[in-house]
Amino acid sequence: MNGLSFEYELVDIRSFDYELFLDSSIPEEVLLAILSNFKGVSPQKVIHRILDKLQELLKGEHRFGKYLKQLEVLSKLRNLQEETLKQTADMPIVYDLETDIRFLQGEARGESKGEARGEARGIEKNRIETAKELLLLNVLSILQISQITKLPIDRIEAIKNQIING
Repeated sequence: MNGLSFEYELVDIRSFDYELFLDSSIPEEVLLAILSNFKGVSPQKVIHRILDKLQELLKGEHRFGKYLKQLEVLSKLRNLQEETLKQTADMPIVYDLETDIRFLQGEARGESKGEARGEARGIEKNRIETAKELLLLNVLSILQISQITKLPIDRIEAIKNQIING
């Protein structure tokens, strides 16, 4: 019988030193540190170092939330999800609303109409869109989103319910 035959060697990622992944400049590779050998270093310190490295590499990019979610998923494989969530919840995430594309679009619409009402509506609409995006990232608390968007907490909660209920 003719057929294909394949051979391969399985390599356990836990055989690699976590620092090898932390030395990478590619965020996806840095995330793999959570699955590797901690060499006796506490999981808290390793998670902290991973988060520091991601912040260094991404420097305020909007993709940071995406990598936090990926880290959370990978950390579950090592039963470290609770610690990961604890550390990410304590992170001072700074979000500059005035550089947000939705904010700038709303501001531009308001200026182009040249009307106070049009500008106010554009800014309000932009704040709502920004709140939706931040809620979908699931990184910030409702209070933090309220502070960033200048929308009342009950409005943020209503937007969140709208997202959940479709």
